Amino acid sequence: MRFLLFFALVAISNVFASESIAAEHPPGTLKFSPIEFYTFNLGGESGQYTDWEKLQISRFDGLATTIDIQEIKGKPKDKWASIARINLYGEGEKNARKMLSLIFTGDRKTRKIRAELWRGGDTPRHPIDVELSEGKPINLSLVATATNEFLLSIDDLTATIENEFEVKSIQAIGSGVDVKFSPFNLLEKSTSE
Repeated sequence: MRFLLFFALVAISNVFASESIAAEHPPGTLKFSPIEFYTFNLGGESGQYTDWEKLQISRFDGLATTIDIQEIKGKPKDKWASIARINLYGEGEKNARKMLSLIFTGDRKTRKIRAELWRGGDTPRHPIDVELSEGKPINLSLVATATNEFLLSIDDLTATIENEFEVKSIQAIGSGVDVKFSPFNLLEKSTSE
């Protein structure tokens, strides 16, 4: 458990900065450095949908972002949910490709944000036990720690997630919210010697 906590601190610390990580890392530990930098404002009124997608990724080691859901739009009984979402996709076309999705849904009454993990299709959504709310930025990182495993960090929560596919594209979505992803950094992994 100590190793996992130490690893999480080494891997996650400072990945939100737009500069490369310069901290010292003990031999044999993984470190992640930002290699691509983005910022986007997505969303709009209830039912409106905006997105960003990066295709043809040759290697995915991780991402780090701050998600700021600045406003939850719409009325409680609106048909469409108010969400900010990050999708990771495997190879293939549309519904045929494997998917891992991190969904942040805004409750229009309480202004709280519910976090969930979803693998697409008819699979169930799995709640992530973290307390979030409108107007409070969410620090998120997702890094590949092994061939079939991600380490997910959302604010103070850290969890390991199984991964069943090679990530070939990434998508960020806003719908029924004003959401800012800034920075949105793609990370590269290296091992300290």
